[in-house]
Amino acid sequence: GVQTCALPIWVSEPGSSVNLSVALQPKAPFRVDRFHYNAFIALTCLDFLSDFSPGGFSLKWPNDLYWGDKKIGGILTENIISAGEWAWAVTGIGLNINQSAFPEGLAGAVSLKMATGLPHDPEELARQLHKLILLRMEEKIDVEKIMKRFNANLYKKGQSVKLKKGTIAFNTTISGVDEYGRLITEDAVERFFSVGEVEWMPASTE
Repeated sequence: GVQTCALPIWVSEPGSSVNLSVALQPKAPFRVDRFHYNAFIALTCLDFLSDFSPGGFSLKWPNDLYWGDKKIGGILTENIISAGEWAWAVTGIGLNINQSAFPEGLAGAVSLKMATGLPHDPEELARQLHKLILLRMEEKIDVEKIMKRFNANLYKKGQSVKLKKGTIAFNTTISGVDEYGRLITEDAVERFFSVGEVEWMPASTE
């Protein structure tokens, strides 16, 4: 059978964002842990954005792109499983490009225009990003290098944050992300959290 899920819906002003879906057959190195594929896409988006404004961008575990302490984009991958095999990865990428103001409740958002002071053509950027992803996929995939770079660009690495697990909020320090895509933190003990196990508290409470 085939297992599919609906792609994420990105809410933005018309013509102000990149809203891109990319369907690819994952290469063998990504099959060890699917988080590696998401990290690959995230790093490609990070490199793409950094060409417009070097510095300031980071990757917030598990799937957000940040500029400073504000979210500039997000990535969600839905997996299509056929006959027990990971046949396709369909990734939805949303990047804020030209929006200058965000509605109440999205005060933690930012756009490329706000980061660079310049407007950009979202349609052209979508084409360029799509081309870059395809080119990167043709290169030799080194999962260890991908995770090393993911950690080097990890949001709040080495800093104290407030996370929430269930109904319990707690302070802890971000150490990194391991080879299985688990968030590693340290406080009284070293902790490992799988994707979806904890949520970030708002920056104002960290």
